Amino acid sequence: MLGQLSAIGAVAALRAAAMLMLLGKWTTPCDIVLSLVVSALFTLAHQMLYGRHRELERAFTVALLVLPAAILGWAVRADWGFDPAILIVSVHTLLWIWAGKDERESPFNGLAIGGFAAVLMMIFWKHFSFHMLHAYVIPSGLGVLALLRLYRDRVDPAARNVIRACAMVAMMGSVAYELLTASSHTFAFHITFLLLSLLAMTLGGWLNVRIYLLLGFGGVLVDLVAIGYQAFLHMDRSFQMTLTGLAVLLLGAAFVFGSVYFKTHHAALTDKADSWKRRFRDWE
Repeated sequence: MLGQLSAIGAVAALRAAAMLMLLGKWTTPCDIVLSLVVSALFTLAHQMLYGRHRELERAFTVALLVLPAAILGWAVRADWGFDPAILIVSVHTLLWIWAGKDERESPFNGLAIGGFAAVLMMIFWKHFSFHMLHAYVIPSGLGVLALLRLYRDRVDPAARNVIRACAMVAMMGSVAYELLTASSHTFAFHITFLLLSLLAMTLGGWLNVRIYLLLGFGGVLVDLVAIGYQAFLHMDRSFQMTLTGLAVLLLGAAFVFGSVYFKTHHAALTDKADSWKRRFRDWE
C-alpha cells in the first residue's frame, strides 16, 4: 500500500509543478483528466497483477475502492459541478467492470452495478428533471436484483425470495403511488407500470424465478383493469350502463360455461394442472 501512496504523492507533486509552470492555465478539466488517468493506470496495474502477486493485487484492490471516493470528495470540495461528477462515476463504473471481469463474485462487479444505477439517477435528476419517486426507486431496485443474481450462491434461498419480493414491490409500488397521486400524465405512468410488469414476467421466465412471474402477471392484470376503469369513467352515462349490463351478462355466461367445461373435462384439466406444477417445481 505504501507504493500506491507514493505513486499518488508523485502525481500530486507533478500536478503542483505543472500548475507552477503553466502559470494559471491548469484548469478543472485538467484535474478531471488527471484523476481518471490515475484510476485507469491503477486498474491496469491491478489487472496485470491479477493471480500473480496476491499481496500487491490486494493493495491495488483497496486503492481502487478508495480512490473513486477520494476523487468524488475532491470534486465536491473543489465544486467541479454535476456533469464532471457524472463523468467520474461513469468512467469508474467502466473501470470496475474491467477490474472484475475475471471473477464473477468480485466486489468490483457489485460496485459497477451500483455505479450504473447511480449514473442513471444522476442523469434523470440533472438532465431530464425527473423528480418523481419511481425514477430513482426502479434503478435502485434493479441494482439490488442484479446484485442478488450476482451473489446468489452466498444468500439463503428464503432470503433471496424475500429480497426479490421487497425489491419488486418497491418498484411497482413507487409507480402505483405516482399513478394514484399524480394529477396529470397518468397515461405515461400506466405505460411505465405495464412495461415494468412485462419486464418482471420476462425475467421470471428467463431466470426461472416464480416471484418475478407472479408479480409481473399480477401487475399486468391490475394495470389493464386500471386503464379500463379510467376509460369507463370518461364514457357517457348511458354507455356506462350498457357496458355494465354486458359485463354482467358475459360474467354469468362465462361462469356457467366454465362450470360445464370443468365437469366434462375434469381429468384433462387435472392433468394439465399437474404438468404445470411439475414445470414450475424446479423454479426458485
